[in-house]
Amino acid sequence: MESLLFFWFSWILWVLISFFYEKSLARFYLAAAVLVGMIVYPLSWSGESYTVPFAFGVALITAIVWAGNVPKKRWLALIVCALSLMFMYAAIELAYWFSPVIFYAHDVWVPAAAIFFLTVFVYRYRDSRYPLAMLALCFGELLTGWVLVPLREGLFIADALFFNRLTAVLVLFVVWHMIESLVQRAGQYQHHSRRKKVTLSA
Repeated sequence: MESLLFFWFSWILWVLISFFYEKSLARFYLAAAVLVGMIVYPLSWSGESYTVPFAFGVALITAIVWAGNVPKKRWLALIVCALSLMFMYAAIELAYWFSPVIFYAHDVWVPAAAIFFLTVFVYRYRDSRYPLAMLALCFGELLTGWVLVPLREGLFIADALFFNRLTAVLVLFVVWHMIESLVQRAGQYQHHSRRKKVTLSA
């Protein structure tokens, strides 16, 4: 039942990217990752003491390759922000295990909103926010899984809840990116109209 939310978010994300997103490198990576992720979602690499979904590998590899295509002058900021968000996500995830108070917070939207808002306010490069958030969530999930090995008696990472959070974050980023683009276009249109009026009056 929890997987339905992932597929619902994924289809919304794919529709927004395919029909309403401008053509860019971000559009290619997101569309490819979403489609491949949905296809391999039921598959996993598992044994007695470990489980790693193939979709997690798709998300992690996409984030690493995408981050590698980011201009080199942004790498330092991207790495620092990714590490900070990774530890924050791991802290939130561990709080759901050990803190009785945080159980009152929504387990999908609270972590997703925290990652989204911090990324938007800390990192100003729009197209690079996607790999940044994906890196933070994937490595944060790995860190959480490693810490919880004694409790789980194995390395079990990226359950349905993780993918719900990941797709929720990406949906928020796509919607925010579209809003920023509309505001920017509106500002450019107003500026062009003012210049045209000044030219005509002269």
